[in-house]
Amino acid sequence: MAYRDGGGANPMDDVKWIFGILIVLAVAWYATGGLESERATKGPFMKPLAPVGTGEIYGSDIGAPLRNRGGGSSSGGETKTGTGGSDTGADGTATGRQEETALTSQFSKLRGKIIIESVQSGSRTDASDEYIVLSASLENTDRVPITGLVLRSVPTGKGATIGSGISLPTPGQASGAEPVYLGPGERVLVTTGRSPNGLSFRLNKCTGYFEQFQNFTPGLPANCPHPSREKLPEPPNNLDDACLEFLENMNYCQVVVEFQQPISDTCHLYLGREISYNKCLEKHRSDKDFFSGEWRLFLARDAGLWKNSRETIRLLDQNGKIVDEYTY
Repeated sequence: MAYRDGGGANPMDDVKWIFGILIVLAVAWYATGGLESERATKGPFMKPLAPVGTGEIYGSDIGAPLRNRGGGSSSGGETKTGTGGSDTGADGTATGRQEETALTSQFSKLRGKIIIESVQSGSRTDASDEYIVLSASLENTDRVPITGLVLRSVPTGKGATIGSGISLPTPGQASGAEPVYLGPGERVLVTTGRSPNGLSFRLNKCTGYFEQFQNFTPGLPANCPHPSREKLPEPPNNLDDACLEFLENMNYCQVVVEFQQPISDTCHLYLGREISYNKCLEKHRSDKDFFSGEWRLFLARDAGLWKNSRETIRLLDQNGKIVDEYTY
């Protein structure tokens, strides 16, 4: 490059600047370890491209997780990368075991034996149509206790303890409640509200009679033996054809409160004496299929406990450990 005399820049000045910059870079490189630094020895590096070389990438740091490249630290010890890239303690496994132990300690021995099958939320002002269905696993080898377990809302903290029930209910019965157990495959409906007949009870072949004059939610199954299939009086006290026809047209699990057709006094007497819940118990309580695998228990609350949405309900044992959890 040509420069006019008496003007322009001196070429030696540019050379001096370049050498000065190179010296500064060399000092910085030496200060950070030079050829002995970790970055210089670990790579990654790339060989010259073809035809001079293969273009292969090499270096001991190839394949290391990006979030761990360049080192790292954790409070109280060195950070190591275990299976799946998770951070553990110095022994590589202790933290995982501690977390697993802590998680396991939250769960009850009943976990897997009883589950929350479904939840029917109601209104805040009427708890009669709000209930939770709990069921016992078919794989259970013995009965599991229900009385004493706690149902609790995670968001609100509201909850209640499940109480006792009557295995063989009779109208007007005020005592005889016992702890409730579920056999394999059996279930219980825990209603937030009060019982229409004042009882928590196990269903049986005759409890459908309760539904005639009370309103249960959900309705009680009408599984009573039909009046026309009961053992009828033998001659000479047999019923006439009009009475037999009346019996055939009767509903299941209902006593007669009015007559749509004229019947004899004998028929009237028979219907009043033989068709009722108590008479059903007398005739069928020894049947092998008399008892149902379902209980109806009531928490006797006047207002609902469970949210209609964004709710998580936990079933807890008597030690406060988690048996099951249901979210909706």
